[in-house]
Amino acid sequence: MIEKKGEERDLIVASMLGDDKVRKIVDTAYTVSRVFANSGKRAGVLYVTAQACKALQVANNIVHGQGPGTIDTLKSSVMMTLVFAERTIVTALELGALERGLVELARAEELYPVWPENQIEAVAIMVEEAGEALEADLSVGRNVNDVCEELVQVIAMCIRILKNLED
Repeated sequence: MIEKKGEERDLIVASMLGDDKVRKIVDTAYTVSRVFANSGKRAGVLYVTAQACKALQVANNIVHGQGPGTIDTLKSSVMMTLVFAERTIVTALELGALERGLVELARAEELYPVWPENQIEAVAIMVEEAGEALEADLSVGRNVNDVCEELVQVIAMCIRILKNLED
């Protein structure tokens, strides 16, 4: 991931927030994140990965018509994955995690403009990023910047999923 700074980053974030759906997702994430932060609870990479896997299970239930699962449940699971990733980064580095996620989302959409319509495939991409974050977190010689870089990718994929889910 190439780190964008200053004016270029601000322009990308402003452009992404110009999409009403993305702005609503980010506003909701900020609100939920602040409630979570004020609760005194802590997040971590393991929470991110577990929540991502829960979202995958919900997507599977929706696609295959098995067990409980609605689009609203999927949106909620993906949003909590996003919030756990954001809170973990903020705890580790105190950076604008959601803004970094928007920059990463813009990069990802440019590199990979086609997004799967199948909810399982879309959520699996986010789960893969969560797994990479967990792998970075558990690696020997763990580097917090590497972990946070992977979590930014999780945030980007969460926003992309939520942006592309049909109501």
